[in-house]
Amino acid sequence: MQNNEYWQQRFVLLEETQTKNAKDYLNTLKEEYEKSLLQIEKDITNWYTRLADNNEINYANAKKLLDKKELKEFRWTVEEYIKKGKENAINQNWMKELENASARVHIDELETIKLQIQNELEQLYGKQDKGITNLAKQQYQNSYYKSTYEIQKGLDEYERIQAIDITKAEKIISKPWTTDGKTFSDRIWNNKNELTKTLQTELAQATIRGERLDKVINTISKKFDVAKNKAGRLVMTESAFFSSIGQKDCFNSLGVEKYEIVATLDTHTSEICQELDGKVFAMKDYQVGVTAPPFHVNCRSVTVPYFDDEFTQGEKRAYRDEKGKTKYIDSKIKYKDWKQKYVDNEVKTSTNKTKDDKIINKLGNSSKNSIGGTGKGIFIEKIDTKDINKKLSEYEEEIRNKPIEYGVLIDEIGNVYAYTGDETNLAITDKSLEDTILTHNHPEIASFGKDDFELLKQNPKIKELRAVDKEYTYSLKILKELDITYNEFYGSGLDLKLKTGSDLQHCIMKKIAERGYVKYDRRRN
Repeated sequence: MQNNEYWQQRFVLLEETQTKNAKDYLNTLKEEYEKSLLQIEKDITNWYTRLADNNEINYANAKKLLDKKELKEFRWTVEEYIKKGKENAINQNWMKELENASARVHIDELETIKLQIQNELEQLYGKQDKGITNLAKQQYQNSYYKSTYEIQKGLDEYERIQAIDITKAEKIISKPWTTDGKTFSDRIWNNKNELTKTLQTELAQATIRGERLDKVINTISKKFDVAKNKAGRLVMTESAFFSSIGQKDCFNSLGVEKYEIVATLDTHTSEICQELDGKVFAMKDYQVGVTAPPFHVNCRSVTVPYFDDEFTQGEKRAYRDEKGKTKYIDSKIKYKDWKQKYVDNEVKTSTNKTKDDKIINKLGNSSKNSIGGTGKGIFIEKIDTKDINKKLSEYEEEIRNKPIEYGVLIDEIGNVYAYTGDETNLAITDKSLEDTILTHNHPEIASFGKDDFELLKQNPKIKELRAVDKEYTYSLKILKELDITYNEFYGSGLDLKLKTGSDLQHCIMKKIAERGYVKYDRRRN
């Protein structure tokens, strides 16, 4: 049997190949976005040229009904759309809309350009749906077959395996795997609807404002860039997921009982991958996003079959230094030890804060570097401190189901301040949290995360930190000095999650509370 060094090298190379396949398709998809943007810009330019005065559109002109000749020409265009759509098996709902538009007696100029924009997007996202479907099948099959090959070669035990059933592969890729129950196809068409609505609304508003063509084109281009980046994240995430599932099915079919997480060793490795590097799990606990990669977008961690063998002495493991050069260290070293020895000791620290630094207390998603909102609160009212519990309940019910994060701070004399964040985090930069009660909402169902814990740790004199989501109300109070880190409890929290099926953040808080550091409470609404 080969040693651990072999397994790590072979499966890291396999992951790199899979990532390259995804990036190759992503480059093709980006070209399709550029082509569609150019066509839409061309259509809008022609439309403006026909209707605008001095390069500025007039809303009255834009709302004029087509005359008989123009209506006939419009129907010819729609017939071309329908013919092309049938050739490419485009969305049938859109085909029906086109047929209805062609049959209408009256249609105005603004509607025609909206239809042109939507038709271009229908074709773009139709290609994207097919492309990601094919990529998902390819990644699943390649991962399954190539993982099987590497394991058989490593064990020097070759045997025939059953070919993947195409029907099974199609069922796997059509099954939703995220908590919101959406497939990648659902996301693609939701993104299409969102971009279509955005572009059509922008064009209509620009027409009302009489904006110049160059400004409209610039706005459309920026919206396209956002959509293109969103498509890129979807491609890489779905590719990594189906690659991981292919590897999982391979491991199960070959009787692999345990697997190990191997993180890429460089300074860009995420915190969660740092913590999971070197962790060994039983195959029964294989869960993508929790105990198996991808753990986040563009995750580079891999799983390798784990054999508890004796051939590990003197092995070497590759890593990249701060200059990007490949070096080798003992393969038994894990990420945290490597980082401490080969990165942290070489980094010059000059981050001591001065008295002039403003207070930055951040709540939300630690994987996001942005600070949600302005960080400055708005005074709401002053309440009687005897009514705090009642008022807290009122404030929390107001923010519980909001799609972005809001915070409410009550100081020691009853002054109430409101803070607005964004979808992922919330900042407070203008108030000390000493002797305050701070509550906020989580748009997703989850207990306190790492940023919440860090805020509590940085503000040991806070009375209480609270949070609400659609199902629960959470509370944290410090009982003793938090001379610990959130990541120290990740492993034990993960074990509890696997046993109970509860939210991971809730399980981590439970473990911190068991050690006597905090009083933690979660109650259902």
